[in-house]
Amino acid sequence: MVDNQGAATIAIIPSKGIMGGSEPVGRSLARASRTNQLAAKDDRVKAVILRVNSPGVEVLASDDIADAVTKFQQKHKKPVIA
Repeated sequence: MVDNQGAATIAIIPSKGIMGGSEPVGRSLARASRTNQLAAKDDRVKAVILRVNSPGVEVLASDDIADAVTKFQQKHKKPVIA
């Protein structure tokens, strides 16, 4: 997440690779989780962009991602765009 010291900002969460049980995805999701926590706490963040560069997603991983996005939106009232 880039902090440009503006009054309002958008958090960008990058995610690369196949989303599933592989090690790179685990690191990517952990980074996304930390960024989500920062975006949730920062009142200047008005929205989150989930930037996905992936050739595919495993079924269970896509459910986990959808659940996490829904919970974040409901709890923090901030839109998430993928």
